Amino acid sequence: MNDNIIPDTKNQSTMGDSPIEPDLGIPSGRPITVRIVTDENEADCNFWVGLFKNGPLKPSTIMDLPSIPEMFVEAAARGVTDTSPLMLTDSYSVPPKYLYLLPTPRNDFREKVIWISELVKTIKSLAPKSCGFYLAPGLLDQDNCDELIQQILRELIFNSEINDFYLLIGEHGLNAVLNSAIKLKQEFDHDKINLFIFH
Repeated sequence: MNDNIIPDTKNQSTMGDSPIEPDLGIPSGRPITVRIVTDENEADCNFWVGLFKNGPLKPSTIMDLPSIPEMFVEAAARGVTDTSPLMLTDSYSVPPKYLYLLPTPRNDFREKVIWISELVKTIKSLAPKSCGFYLAPGLLDQDNCDELIQQILRELIFNSEINDFYLLIGEHGLNAVLNSAIKLKQEFDHDKINLFIFH
């Protein structure tokens, strides 16, 4: 009797062989979401960033307003007594709600780079799970708003762990905010980053 078994070479495999992964159509790379919203109730976000000008309102007055969009509009339209960045916290909300207001950057390339760098450094140090933005059109024209939000998001995407971002429509209108997000998505088409836009 012959005890030698001839292996079936068609089905033979070893532990070192790597299985062939099926193509499920799921994009590879880091997924980033940008959601366009009309107010904070549509967003799973408690950390918001916006601009302010110098004016008569006390920071506590801003925090007494009933919604994030109203806080941004008042800070931009009437202004706040401070001249340096402000971190306002509503500890009565669960989880606490944070509003980070910054003075509007001047239209100077070098100053804008420093401004964005400081903003990104602050956001990274606080490590929110998501981050929302509203750059009031009363303080910047539409082109500068688009450019600034794209630069901020680009820096945060490349230099932080945040994967979820929110853009408030406010006085911009849906088309303007959507176009800005689409421009950013087009930049990432050739990078290993999958940017998804929801509205």
